[in-house]
Amino acid sequence: MEPGYLRTLYAHGRWANRRVLDAAARLPPERFRDAEHPSFGSIRNAFVHVVAVQRTWLARAQGREAPPVLDPEDVPDVAALRALWDRVDAETDPYVVAVDGAALGEIVRYVNSRGEPNAYPRWQILVHQATHAGQHRSELALLLTRLGHSPGWLDVLVFLDEREADRRAV
Repeated sequence: MEPGYLRTLYAHGRWANRRVLDAAARLPPERFRDAEHPSFGSIRNAFVHVVAVQRTWLARAQGREAPPVLDPEDVPDVAALRALWDRVDAETDPYVVAVDGAALGEIVRYVNSRGEPNAYPRWQILVHQATHAGQHRSELALLLTRLGHSPGWLDVLVFLDEREADRRAV
């Protein structure tokens, strides 16, 4: 696996997460906590799932024990969610930047939450986390759009164009 691809995938995910969080911040607080999500009960709970999964898969990729499960009640609003996600990104970003091709090919062994042993190449774990987040981010974007708060385009090419425009502006 090309490490540059993984870095771009994670940079795009961070950018897209922020756009969806910005849209969620425009919701009345009760809608953030109570608006229905078909799988997680609420928009807040879906966001907490995404950030929790990022923490879990990062720990597994690093060969660490998965952290404790997050309780959505501990994340009362978008500001708390954003602060939590900033901390998780602060752990994720340096790891994704530093991991090399050899490490990406290594097999990572872990025991899942049901007590089942698993083993995958590290790159598959990291790509899984990023694409899993993309699935739920899309669900959240649809719900937010239906509530009148679209996050706008989340496409990779939009991200790349914006990043390039930012570079030219410096």
